[in-house]
Amino acid sequence: MEKASSKQHPEFDVEAMKRFYRPVTKKLSGEQIASPFDLYSVERLRDDHQLRKDPAFKTDVFVFGKGTPRKRHLTKVSGVPYWPTTRQWPRGENGERYQFLAQFNFADSTDLVPELPGDLLLIFVPQGDEDWWWENDLVKFEWLKIKDTPTISKIPAGVDPYSPSEWYGVIHRTHDYPVAAALGKKAGLAQSYNLGIVNGTKIGGLPHSIQKDEEQWGAESQTKFLCQLSSIQAAPHVPYPWTNHTDELSLEFDDGGIYGDDNQCIFGDMGLLNVFLDADGNCVVNSASY
Repeated sequence: MEKASSKQHPEFDVEAMKRFYRPVTKKLSGEQIASPFDLYSVERLRDDHQLRKDPAFKTDVFVFGKGTPRKRHLTKVSGVPYWPTTRQWPRGENGERYQFLAQFNFADSTDLVPELPGDLLLIFVPQGDEDWWWENDLVKFEWLKIKDTPTISKIPAGVDPYSPSEWYGVIHRTHDYPVAAALGKKAGLAQSYNLGIVNGTKIGGLPHSIQKDEEQWGAESQTKFLCQLSSIQAAPHVPYPWTNHTDELSLEFDDGGIYGDDNQCIFGDMGLLNVFLDADGNCVVNSASY
């Protein structure tokens, strides 16, 4: 489900997606996008029901491959970040080391975001303390430029990986269509709220709303939306739960199921983080879950 291109990220193979999933009889619905089938379901319903209505906002959404990416600096969740050996690892106020959560690589999406202080945005959170999900000022952000410089090969001693597994982003350019959710609801489509503004890990476009109406994002009117980190959970009972894995996953809680610890990375109750850039160039974040 991946193809090489001029982009830094591997690019999602849309034609392969169509070949694999058109014969699948599973009911389509709006989805929180992590697996290839999630993206197929959303894009197919948009096409079949003429939901691609203006206004439209370009966005780069990521479906996930599982494991270590071929390049350390790609968009990824958990694992070892792109981090120079000469740079001090982030710590909290009491000196405790933070945990690497995720990184975003903006190199393929420069037309979607304002000028940024770096190529990569890394997100760190307190280790073993889930309060950061509700107290967003505990989240730390680090900007880095991609350079030919030595980087760490493993996370520091005493720091645990955020998740037992790691995932890397496979990029797909699409659009957010704010009116599509209402049109999908009128058409009787399941989970139509996920058909308008993409609910998934992405760069640019519009922030997906879980607990707010979309018009209520006015509280961030002085900020610019950068990216969104969404919970990761594979689609069950379809080929390619990940872009680089063909075997289907069940609904079980073991290694062969989508609820196994190795096959999901959940924030709150299938929540997400929206990251904005304020007028002073600082990152601010909002978290929300169901």
